[in-house]
Amino acid sequence: MVLAIVEIQNKALSETSLETATAARDIAQKTNDTVEVLLIGKEVRALAPTLKGVKSVLVTEEQHLDGYVPEAFAKITTEAIVKKSPKIVLAPGTDSGNDLLARVAARLNLGFASNCTEFFCEHGALKKVTRSNWGGSLLEDAEVLSTPRLLTLQPHAVSAQPLDGAEPAIETLSVTLGDKDF
Repeated sequence: MVLAIVEIQNKALSETSLETATAARDIAQKTNDTVEVLLIGKEVRALAPTLKGVKSVLVTEEQHLDGYVPEAFAKITTEAIVKKSPKIVLAPGTDSGNDLLARVAARLNLGFASNCTEFFCEHGALKKVTRSNWGGSLLEDAEVLSTPRLLTLQPHAVSAQPLDGAEPAIETLSVTLGDKDF
């Protein structure tokens, strides 16, 4: 399973999130997997049905999650990974997306490749990625050996495609958050 993490801007899915969902579907097609989406925020459940063509959407809603809250998002994402055991976790390559997966990688002792522009699959498995560094002036191929593979997608590396297909199942992901998480 590919777990895509999406971001909210102005109470809607961000453009980079739509790009991430598109890339997740492309990877899942090449690896014969399904896509599930993690949706975190304040009053975000209404956005879940718009993520058509994915198997399910995991939703964590909390009044204090109005915007990116690093420790809370890292705890929620970590718990989603432990619960769902994805092969690949893909987030937007934004400041918050890169920060989030770096925190999750540290919590779970996993490898992490940021700002990926291409994904290479062989025999139904992701083998390597191409990453953009130094403002795009350097491209490097990388192999992430940990499972799951934590990756962020370079903004605009993939064109967002319309989300079509069946509406996803919506699942609540309950995570206990304390003061230290905020």
